[in-house]
Amino acid sequence: MSGIEVAGLIIGIIPLLVTTIDQGYEFLDEWIHFRREFSEFSETVRCQRLLLKQLIRRTLVSVTKSEETSARMLGNPV
Repeated sequence: MSGIEVAGLIIGIIPLLVTTIDQGYEFLDEWIHFRREFSEFSETVRCQRLLLKQLIRRTLVSVTKSEETSARMLGNPV
């Protein structure tokens, strides 16, 4: 290969490298955004689960009139 062919290959590869690096940065940015959104979603689900558990406990206490019976029912939901 002559020097002109090698130079042509190098010049042809540069745009491909730039495009690949740019796409890599876009992917990284999307991944960071996804992780942030997923963390917020996970925290929301955790809070909702806690609220539901408290609601169920309060409802059972009001129906059974006994904290002990309610705790037993929550511990063994068969």
